[in-house]
Amino acid sequence: MFNPTILGENIKRQRRKKKLTQAQLAEKMFVTSQAISGWERGITPPDLENLCKLSAFFDVSLDSLVGNYDLVDERLMIGIDGGGTKTEFVLFTESGRILRRLKLAQSNPNDIGIEKCCAVLTEGIDALLDVAPKVCGIFAGIAGCVTGDNAQRVSAYLKPRYKSIKIAVDTDGVNVLACNTDAFNSMALICGTGSVLFVRENGIMHRIGGWGYLFDESGSAYDIGKDAVKAALAQGDGLGEDTVITDLLKEECKSDMWDSLNVVYSKGKPYIASLAPVVFKANELGDAVANRILRKNAAHLANLITTAMAKYNCGSHVVACGGLMEHYKEVLLPMIKESVPENVAFLFPQVPPVYGACVECCRMMDIAVNEKFYDTFHEDYTGG
Repeated sequence: MFNPTILGENIKRQRRKKKLTQAQLAEKMFVTSQAISGWERGITPPDLENLCKLSAFFDVSLDSLVGNYDLVDERLMIGIDGGGTKTEFVLFTESGRILRRLKLAQSNPNDIGIEKCCAVLTEGIDALLDVAPKVCGIFAGIAGCVTGDNAQRVSAYLKPRYKSIKIAVDTDGVNVLACNTDAFNSMALICGTGSVLFVRENGIMHRIGGWGYLFDESGSAYDIGKDAVKAALAQGDGLGEDTVITDLLKEECKSDMWDSLNVVYSKGKPYIASLAPVVFKANELGDAVANRILRKNAAHLANLITTAMAKYNCGSHVVACGGLMEHYKEVLLPMIKESVPENVAFLFPQVPPVYGACVECCRMMDIAVNEKFYDTFHEDYTGG
């Protein structure tokens, strides 16, 4: 079925590959900028004549331009990266072309339960299958699936629903490890809403930390946000020293921390994690309490790495990702490096974790992934 929204997304993607503005493309198509805008938003699709012009100009087939993925002469797959904040889905080809991207709500089963996790996954998969029914493989790397039998339970739900598709479910740590060139002997440090270190020794997966917010004590945005709330409450009660964090939290929450405590409890883990930037801001202002909070959390992350290196033959390369590393690595990384061996090298992938899910999907389907696959994926993901 023709979908003008998908056509619009494809026009936009091809335009960006050509490094053209809407106005520049309009000039080449002999139409107005408003027409290009309408095409790309799926409001007023181009007529057949303009479709043919676009196909010739972009040097792509009409079928691929309008999103007729059934006629794409490659195997189609879906890679999924699920975390405590969001879940990203990518429909891609065996050569690394991205045909469709989708972001939905969090999917960590430890936070929202197995049923809601499966509901998010099926919503995303169904949306992609609506535009490309002939998918042959799905790999889902989901935070929390390393706990207990979560991965088996999610897999048991998905496989009967999509009987003709090969499906694998694992932890999101696999996604991060797959972003490294040596995914069989390496470490992956995830510092987001939660924190965990995944290790692969000769291809075998191990985990250090990542026990969940009830039992972990440091290293995540949730822990840093929780420490901030505790520091403000302690100051208010006279149990702790004065800290800039108190005023910053009051500004963020629009009221005194004690008066906001019911809101904090009701909103839970994601909201507490969202308060972590307050600590980084306070540290930037020279606040001693904030600095100690960050150093405590950094020391925990360093301990995960040194423990892994002592326990496993996993090399000295650490793929680091997650919201904390994405936004605050300039602050956290020097603190972590103070407590790890000098030979530890931190790698920061230029592709998102969902790329690793796509790589794992290819491996599951016995499809070789090479540098060209990476380049194609990266170009499509970033818009060229």
